[in-house]
Amino acid sequence: MAYRSIPIRLRLLSRKILRLITGRSDDIFMQVHHGFCLLTALFVTSAGLFNVLLDITSLLAGVAMASFGCGLVAIWYFSRFRGHYREMATLFSLTLLFVVIPMNWFSNAGSLGPTALYCLTAALYTLSVLREVAMLRKPVVFLAFAEPLILYLLEQRFPHWVSGYTSPEVRFWDMQFSYIAAMVILFITAWGHLHRYKAEAERSRQYAQYLKHMADRDGLTSLYNHRAILERAGRIRKEKPVCSLILCDVDFFKRLNDTYGHLIGDTVLIEVATHLQNTAFEAGALAGRYGGEEFLLVCSAPHETAMTLAEQARSNIATRVTCPEQVTISIGVAQCQDNESLADTLHRADQALYRAKEQGRNRVEPASATDAASNLVSSVP
Repeated sequence: MAYRSIPIRLRLLSRKILRLITGRSDDIFMQVHHGFCLLTALFVTSAGLFNVLLDITSLLAGVAMASFGCGLVAIWYFSRFRGHYREMATLFSLTLLFVVIPMNWFSNAGSLGPTALYCLTAALYTLSVLREVAMLRKPVVFLAFAEPLILYLLEQRFPHWVSGYTSPEVRFWDMQFSYIAAMVILFITAWGHLHRYKAEAERSRQYAQYLKHMADRDGLTSLYNHRAILERAGRIRKEKPVCSLILCDVDFFKRLNDTYGHLIGDTVLIEVATHLQNTAFEAGALAGRYGGEEFLLVCSAPHETAMTLAEQARSNIATRVTCPEQVTISIGVAQCQDNESLADTLHRADQALYRAKEQGRNRVEPASATDAASNLVSSVP
């Protein structure tokens, strides 16, 4: 068992080290910057030591490269732990292009060495990390791509500036070392781009879902709005064997608004909507704001079950809504018939609601056969 836990511990340790280097951030390219910066510092220091040991450059040039490596560690520190990401990313890019790459070019055999490959990695890095620094991004990226040509022209004009390889074997090992370092850096940058695109795709998907959700919701009560509740009622009407509509209206709402103000009126609507939503949810029904102080509940249940649900909703509103005076609702209930449209069923529920208002309010009225007959007559041209 102890041996099995070793890979898990190694993974946890590697994650802690990676988090220490890159930091915990939602910005993938900020993490890439921290990793790139520290790796470059390690590479520059190693390259300086490597060049001195293989007698490619002088001891002074090797010490200079190691010093710049320490400077890059300082840039990483201020970006990672002091929060100066944009400033340090800009400073790092400029240091990379104006100091590290030219120094590596002239101390590493110029055009015969691997420095041109580093220009490519620097261009990809600046393209990623400097995306928020619009003023510098384009010229720095252009310089990164054009720098090998500039350095080559300088090499042709001043060939004595370039330190050559002492043997083919030295060039071979230098190219191998540089190739591996460049591939690691390119891999990290490509990994950052891939994860950034995945994160952006996921963020876009979530935002699209959010917009769809907001398009279906009433701004005050967060219930389905008029369009959305009717769309879902039509869907239930087609897909379920039975469908009933429960149309609710807050009693004396205009008087309540005029007496206590619109702020209290909005609070009442929100509370009514909350209780209707809870009642509908427990019964597997849907609730929406039909308009103004009217609400619509849609359930895939027969008329008797819908009447029970409507009575429960009426009772909850009458006893639980907090207001300076009692708040009640009147309700009309209608079950969808085979020979009528959804609009006809709504009309019957509205007629039943009108009767509930006439008969004293705070009551539930079912749609009658007379309502259905009147709908059929009105539908004849």
